[in-house]
Amino acid sequence: MKTQQREHLVQKVGYFLFLLVCSSIVLILFLRHGGINDDNRFKILNMVDGTAYKPFVYRTLMPTTVRILCSVTPRTVQGAFVSAVERDRYLTDMFKDLGLETSAAYQYLATFFLVLICLICFGHYAAKLTLKVCGMMDSFVTRTLLATTLIMAVPSFSMHDLKMYDPSQLFLFTLALYFLEGGKLLAFVISFAACCINKETAVILIPIFAVALRGQYTSRKYICMILALTGWYVFVELLLVYLFRSNPGGTMELHLLGNVGLLTDISLSSAVPIWIIVLVLCLYRWADKPAFYKVSFLFTLPPLVILGMYFGVLNEWRDYYEAYPIVFGMALHSILSIKRDFALKA
Repeated sequence: MKTQQREHLVQKVGYFLFLLVCSSIVLILFLRHGGINDDNRFKILNMVDGTAYKPFVYRTLMPTTVRILCSVTPRTVQGAFVSAVERDRYLTDMFKDLGLETSAAYQYLATFFLVLICLICFGHYAAKLTLKVCGMMDSFVTRTLLATTLIMAVPSFSMHDLKMYDPSQLFLFTLALYFLEGGKLLAFVISFAACCINKETAVILIPIFAVALRGQYTSRKYICMILALTGWYVFVELLLVYLFRSNPGGTMELHLLGNVGLLTDISLSSAVPIWIIVLVLCLYRWADKPAFYKVSFLFTLPPLVILGMYFGVLNEWRDYYEAYPIVFGMALHSILSIKRDFALKA
């Protein structure tokens, strides 16, 4: 019995370390190549102190968490960490190359620590979602492969940069889907509430909730739950608009004309075959896909593409992060189905 427990513990530690290594690689890639602090409108320190441009400053969950972590950390500890960085020439040069101020080393440490946690948790829960949609056995090897693949593919979405709130949105949106699919209502509500503070696209979870749980409760309770979720979302958005009313920038950024021009851009045209392959894989044997995933797919990817046409940048694939775990699971489900079909014919 003790041997089994020891093996189980070793597997858990190994699983966590695999995810930590992958998440660290992804963070380094963004820092060195994609950028995470390059735009003056939403630099990390400006996000943390609430002076960033609108609408970016509205996505305040991660920045506020960093601010709280720093406020509860003794000044002596923060000062010691800054001194250690500034005394080390290698670290000082690295901070300079990345465009980070050494005087705020502790704030950056807190930010990157949270990014790593969010990436690890995203990989874990996205893998568990994928295991369900594909009907696969939840073994250590399978979950590790899925989780590490999901994490390592994250940089492929961002052709420009990684915004501070992206990893937390990946994690919280996936977590909410995971709890909703599992029927864990309270856990879903908590994750949804946090997701609303993180980014306005959390609103997509409301129609998914409405369709997925239709008929499972009395009409009165069902309507009350939808109204409660909607009310919280509206309250959070109005509060954020009020709190940051004096910040520069607009409540929304309209990019329609720029996106129309992008439709003829060769860099976007080259991605069309990839989109076609992804859509074919998601739609293959549609009738065999679990109902929850079909609903989630329909209420994530199409709305995000439409919203992206008006308020995003079409070739900025990070705008579709919320659809990523669902699309990944459905595509893998189709690949496994095709594999079985070929095996039967053979």
